[in-house]
Amino acid sequence: MDGLPETLLDRKYTTAWIQLVNENIKVINEGNSDINTYGATNKAEFFAVAAEYFFKRPDLFKERHEALFNMMVQIFNQSPAAPLITENI
Repeated sequence: MDGLPETLLDRKYTTAWIQLVNENIKVINEGNSDINTYGATNKAEFFAVAAEYFFKRPDLFKERHEALFNMMVQIFNQSPAAPLITENI
């Protein structure tokens, strides 16, 4: 794994994903991000750390990293921040 989730990400999003990863790693290294600093180790670790944040705190992730959140929605084909819809039986 090189940080590019090719099997999960449609080719048309590849360039945008790489740009987001590079931008976010730079911000992490500058000390201006709430994304775990381990994510700046390399692109594969960034993907792992961002995915963990996406699923553990989707509300915060969406609020603080909207473009990255939207890309993760594309990668995983789901939006964990979406409210649950329940039907009355």
